[in-house]
Amino acid sequence: MSEMVERVARALVPVLSGGQEDVCGRPLPSAQFDDLNADWQARYLEYALVAIMAMRDPTEAMVEASETCMDDGTWTDGEYYWAKMIDEASK
Repeated sequence: MSEMVERVARALVPVLSGGQEDVCGRPLPSAQFDDLNADWQARYLEYALVAIMAMRDPTEAMVEASETCMDDGTWTDGEYYWAKMIDEASK
């Protein structure tokens, strides 16, 4: 798996594992990726890949954000360009 897939998986684990309670109703701490066994890590990596692939085709708003980058001359900075598109997608 790629670095980005693992990064997304690591971000998902504490969010999706939070809010659990033990048998007495006490809150359990959120898990971390490294705390999981190999089967659960693989499952979260798959979730991450699905989430990333859902963003493969940009929305119209993402395309417009990228065009804004081209218009203001920042399109040569790939990190800025990508961040603007993702910022727009997350609104």
